[in-house]
Amino acid sequence: MKGLLKQAFDAIKYKRLKPEAWAFSAAIDKGDVRKVEMFLKKFPDCISWKLYPHDYTSIHAAARARQFDLIPLLQRHGADIDAPCAEGYPPLLLAQRKGEVAKMVAMGAKLHDARWTGLTPLMQATIYACSLQAEDLIDAGTDLSIRDSKGWTALMYASKFHSHWHADYEVNYEQAEVADYILKKIRVPEDELRTCLALAKEDPEWGSAQKTAGLLQAELDKREQERQQAHIASCNDGTPQKTVVMKPLKLSQKML
Repeated sequence: MKGLLKQAFDAIKYKRLKPEAWAFSAAIDKGDVRKVEMFLKKFPDCISWKLYPHDYTSIHAAARARQFDLIPLLQRHGADIDAPCAEGYPPLLLAQRKGEVAKMVAMGAKLHDARWTGLTPLMQATIYACSLQAEDLIDAGTDLSIRDSKGWTALMYASKFHSHWHADYEVNYEQAEVADYILKKIRVPEDELRTCLALAKEDPEWGSAQKTAGLLQAELDKREQERQQAHIASCNDGTPQKTVVMKPLKLSQKML
């Protein structure tokens, strides 16, 4: 019943789509190369059509359906692999299974583009608890120092957002896993670490927040230990230290 209601709702929501767009979207969804080629030949402008759902581009539709073999064909006909959909995010965000990010990057997908709405794919993957996708984006070379319009980094999002929406409110650690991965990859500035720790402590009741706070505090403790060790080393000029042995005084007869 829910499926029928969803189809009815989608039919109303996307009634503005032309029948050809529905058929083109279906061909991409099925990975039907012959039909996709037919559309590209018969309707050269189909590359710019808005497709179901969310007014996707043709490459969004291919990535969503995991029909990655279609992407080079669409690119040859002018499709932009980095073009955002109506909601402002790129096709790369739909590459959510292991290895899919690398596939799209190999096809020319960027890890950051000024046209995208505020958040990078890594930030969005972090917010939506897609930890494996986030790790793939980091491994692909995402700049972890990039800040959005609010001045937030990916680590800040990993510290603030936690898996509240999971069924039965079970303990989930996806954002903590992303935070741990970032901390292992780069040396985060200490002021950012303190900001992230404050964000993580805002929701102490969530398991992911607790784990993230522990990771951040451990990193700050490590920095403090490094400072102490550096201070001790600076007090030593590097020359071997000699131990001075004090000999007992011998008193002469005259002094007695």
